[in-house]
Amino acid sequence: MVQAEWKKIWEELKEKIKEEITIDESHHKFLFDGLSIFDVTSEMIILKIKMEPIIACYIIKKYSEELKKLFCVITGKKYKVIFAIYESEEKEVQLEQKQFPVHFDNDYILKSENKEAYDMALLVAEDTTRFFGTFCIFAPSGYGKSQLVYKLGKNLEKENKKVFICSCEHLMDTIYQKIKNSTYSKEKLYQELKYIDVLILENIEVLSDKYSAGSMIKELVQYLVTKRINVIFTETVENSEHVNYLDYDLCESLGTCKMPIEKPSTELKLEILRKTLKDYIISSESLLHICEGVDNLHQLHTITKQVILLSRCEKNYTIEDEQIQKILTDQGL
Repeated sequence: MVQAEWKKIWEELKEKIKEEITIDESHHKFLFDGLSIFDVTSEMIILKIKMEPIIACYIIKKYSEELKKLFCVITGKKYKVIFAIYESEEKEVQLEQKQFPVHFDNDYILKSENKEAYDMALLVAEDTTRFFGTFCIFAPSGYGKSQLVYKLGKNLEKENKKVFICSCEHLMDTIYQKIKNSTYSKEKLYQELKYIDVLILENIEVLSDKYSAGSMIKELVQYLVTKRINVIFTETVENSEHVNYLDYDLCESLGTCKMPIEKPSTELKLEILRKTLKDYIISSESLLHICEGVDNLHQLHTITKQVILLSRCEKNYTIEDEQIQKILTDQGL
C-alpha cells in the first residue's frame, strides 16, 4: 500500500512534470495520467503504467531518466525507478524466457580460461543428487557471464535438459505484478517452472534485503531447490575479488558455491572478432589493435557493429587501418 505522503509526492511530481517536460497539455494528459506509484522501498520506486504497451514502452524509453531526476529533486534522494506495465484488461502475468543476441552463439567462450567456471556450472546443473543445488558465476560487466550461461543452456538442451533463463529484475517485476493481481505464491509460481530441470537467473545483484521482492525470490529459490530444480546465478560485481550476493544464511542453507570468471583474454577476443568479421577484409594488425583497445566483450561488440555499419555505408568489405583507428577513437578507446 502506498502511504499518503507518497501520494502527495506523486501529485507534486506530476506538477513538476508539467513544468519540466515541455509538451502541450493534451499530450501530458495522454502520456502521464495512466502513471501512478505502485510501491516504494528504501531504494526503489515502482511505477504502474496502465495503458497500451506500445505507449508504455515509449514513456519508459523517453521519460524514465527525467522521472528519476524529478523524484531526486523532490525527495532529495536517488531512487531506482522500475516500471510495471498493465494493459487495460488485466491478464495473468507469466514468466518469459530471455532471448539472447545472435552473436552469443559461439563456442569460443568455452575455449577460454573460463572453461573451469563453465565446467563447474555444468556439474551443478547436471547434479541429480542435489549436493550443490545452486551455483554463482560472478565478474565485472562485459566479462562474458551471459555468453557463458547461454552456451550452458544450449548444451544442456542438447542433453534433453529443460532450461529456463531470465533476469532477476524480470522475476521481481513478475512477482510484483502477481501480487497486484492477488495471484502470487511460491507454490503457484513453481507451477510455471515445474517442467524445467535448470533455472538460470541473471544479475542477482538486484537482490537485497532492501527490496521487498528480494526476500520472496530467495524464498522461491529455496523452494525450487527442494523441488529438485537446480539454480545457476550470475552476478555483476565491480571487483572480481569481492562478491556480495545472496545473504550468508541462504548460501549456507542452499550450499551455494561460487566462482569468478576472468577478464577476456586477447586470444578470446581475437577468436570472436575473426568469426564475427569473417566476411570483411581487415589486417591482422587492426584486429589485434581492436583487441588491445577494448576492455570487455560489450566494447568489443560495439566496435564490431561500427565496423559492419561502416562497411555497409561505404559498400566496401575492405576496412583500412585508419578507419579502424577512427572507430576506436570515436568510442574513446
